[in-house]
Amino acid sequence: MASYVEPIGAYHMIGKDAYEPQRSTNYWIHIYGLDDLGLKNNATDEITLCVNKIDGIDYSVGSIEVPYGNTKVKFAGLPEFKDINIVFNDFIGKNTQEILSKWFALVFNPDTQVIGRASRYKKSGQIIETAPDGSMERSWTLYGAWPSNLSIDGHEYGSDSQVKINMTLKVDYVKPGWSLA
Repeated sequence: MASYVEPIGAYHMIGKDAYEPQRSTNYWIHIYGLDDLGLKNNATDEITLCVNKIDGIDYSVGSIEVPYGNTKVKFAGLPEFKDINIVFNDFIGKNTQEILSKWFALVFNPDTQVIGRASRYKKSGQIIETAPDGSMERSWTLYGAWPSNLSIDGHEYGSDSQVKINMTLKVDYVKPGWSLA
């Protein structure tokens, strides 16, 4: 019987897609259903934004404790999906700041001081991770997503750094784009 010996060198990795390093820089987010924002030059109801940084996607399941005799038995409870903090690159031609500000105004409009209806501000979307060649590697579908925090970087004369927009997304549910079954 032959035994398997783990390769010591890296030769077994050459020319195989399975060993492509996962990079943390290739992320995009698509938000659907934003056709009611009244944006100029927006022919579709979706937007694609360039992500500079995104926190991890964090979800958990609570527990239900049922006392029985002198002990407790635990069962799976309700799932909880944590807020997602995202930093976007702002591009003047893409109107990133305008798009996100108008979406935020559906939640709370600073001009009218009105809190909007969930049927207008809750949107679906996707977070997409791509390989260096642009092919989709992973995705997460967002349901009931809405911005609860929006902040725009300050500006400094003479600086060559790009303006960033920070947003916190509340989500009702996140579904990974691959089968867990």
